[in-house]
Amino acid sequence: LATIVITVTNIVFPAFARLITNFEKHSREEHMMVWLFFKIAFFRWVNTAVVLTIITPFTSTVSPDGIIQTVYQLFIAEIITINVLQYFDIAG
Repeated sequence: LATIVITVTNIVFPAFARLITNFEKHSREEHMMVWLFFKIAFFRWVNTAVVLTIITPFTSTVSPDGIIQTVYQLFIAEIITINVLQYFDIAG
């Protein structure tokens, strides 16, 4: 369940970040794109790495079904959902 929530929020957040960035005042388009990239990269890093570390108990990190399995599931979920969304071109 955690991998699905992380994957969905990683997909939805870029649209929200664009909305936030459009309200900010930037002197050039390049600055706007840099801050948009920073917001998305930072959110995805926190959402993926930090959240997984927090929700996985320390004793579970060394077990075979611990954090490695969760990262594997997240990796597979990201691969599938991103490719399916690109194939159907929902955003237009």
